Amino acid sequence: MEAEVYAIPLWLFALIGMAPSIIISMIGHFMIDSLVLAGCYYLYKQRLSFTIFYKKHIFRVWLWGVLANAIGIFYFYLSKSIGFIGPLQDQWDRALDYQPFLHQMFVFVCFAMFLSAVLVFVSTYFFTFRGTIPDKKTRLMITATITLLTVPWTFLTYRMLAF
Repeated sequence: MEAEVYAIPLWLFALIGMAPSIIISMIGHFMIDSLVLAGCYYLYKQRLSFTIFYKKHIFRVWLWGVLANAIGIFYFYLSKSIGFIGPLQDQWDRALDYQPFLHQMFVFVCFAMFLSAVLVFVSTYFFTFRGTIPDKKTRLMITATITLLTVPWTFLTYRMLAF
């Protein structure tokens, strides 16, 4: 019996292998975003009822957060192509797996988190809450709270729980 090799792109194999991690990360994002959004509703006393506030914002907060964190992770994966060799290659792999703050990789992890945080902040402030929260100070506080509490999920909490 002969085996045939089809022209399946390599990136598809990578996505299939990463599917459990992606699914766990997206579920975790949704849960964290839900908790933080509920906390922001009660902390900053919104005029809308909770169900309307939650339904209006959760999908956008979740989607922008996932996209921003995906860009931060993409940057982190791109940093591997710089050409780490020897012990730095091993530390990059360990930073990705379960120790994000190794001394040599600390800069790359922090920059990826900062990039994701900026993207989450900008997208949430300008696109998610702009039409529903007219008060700039309240919008700024809610956006900052969401950014500070949700961005570390991808880079710290999920990695520590998964490995």
